[in-house]
Amino acid sequence: MPRPSPLQLLRRVLGRPRPAPKAPPRAPPPPPAPYVPANPEAWRLGPDALHPRYAAALAAGPAALAALAEPVGPGLWALPVLSEPFCAALRAEVSRKQAWAAREGVELSAPNSMNRYGLILDSQTGDEPPQTLIDLSPLREALAPLAARLFPEHGGEHLTQHHGFVVTYTLGGDRELAFHADDAEVTLNLCLGGGFEGGELYFEGPRCLLHHDTPTRAEERAFWAHRPGVALLHAGANRHGALPLTAGRRDNLILWMRAGGLRAAGDTRTGLEGCVGWCGASAEWVRGEGVGDAGA
Repeated sequence: MPRPSPLQLLRRVLGRPRPAPKAPPRAPPPPPAPYVPANPEAWRLGPDALHPRYAAALAAGPAALAALAEPVGPGLWALPVLSEPFCAALRAEVSRKQAWAAREGVELSAPNSMNRYGLILDSQTGDEPPQTLIDLSPLREALAPLAARLFPEHGGEHLTQHHGFVVTYTLGGDRELAFHADDAEVTLNLCLGGGFEGGELYFEGPRCLLHHDTPTRAEERAFWAHRPGVALLHAGANRHGALPLTAGRRDNLILWMRAGGLRAAGDTRTGLEGCVGWCGASAEWVRGEGVGDAGA
């Protein structure tokens, strides 16, 4: 076979398909712009954070605190805790941070296992690494004298840990909350405000972990319509849920307060290690009302 001429070789080379050039490596996406608070004072519990009436009662002593708390149902107490300006500032900052996260593609941790929308403010429980945007220890300490007076049977005088967060309810997000009990000995639920309709809380009485799903007696039932700036204090074991929001947006500050030492010791007052006297399905209630079986 005759050798190809130089012209033929050149044609063969020029006629071959050239490999596509390699794409340059893609630059990593820029890091999200840091969140810049519009109101840094909303991220700390300064001297003006407490409601003036609560601050005065706290200084006066436990009896004054108990007089400030209004009974609104079985084991339910309503009272002013944080000042209205602070509630408004915190709510605005939470909304602003949520908008920043959506804009920058930052995923915010869910506030708990049931609410999808909100913001963890301060988690100091020892179960997981701490998260702190705003130190809520002063709030827990300010509530401790009242919790000790109102919830001694739940270990209210031993509150050393907390998980604090904001939950957000909207028509396009979480609208309601299913029946449950809180992972806390004592809970503070404070409405930060917002224009909203619906979303009332319903309560069905305290139960230990063993009897969570036992029936509710009529005298245990209660409803609470949120009022901006007003806090509700109740035992975490008091089973409850939230009815559907029908309009607007509602933001609530929740502080789960825990008796860390009692939990570590397996103390029955927590209701986590067995039935206890405050349980609505305890042996006393079973004998009197025929509710379930205390040994079930």
